[in-house]
Amino acid sequence: MNENITKMVIGQSRKFLAPYLEPMDAWRKKFIPQLLKGMIQAKGLVVTEIARALREPDEALEAVWQRIRRQIASEEWEKFEEEVREKFAK
Repeated sequence: MNENITKMVIGQSRKFLAPYLEPMDAWRKKFIPQLLKGMIQAKGLVVTEIARALREPDEALEAVWQRIRRQIASEEWEKFEEEVREKFAK
């Protein structure tokens, strides 16, 4: 994907995500846009590829990969599920 198109899609995704992020806590409000950005840049859903796309130059890939896995695996997502589902249905 062209870099300009990628930046545009990432920018537009923030508007799309806004109502779904509203009920969430601060770290999820930060994590979800980062995860989506990583998926767009990686052009896929493989966590290691997303981690490579999100990794800062001085950051260990393993640390990014573990952080993403830990956040995805969190059971705390369940407390936001119903409200997000209702917003999506509207």
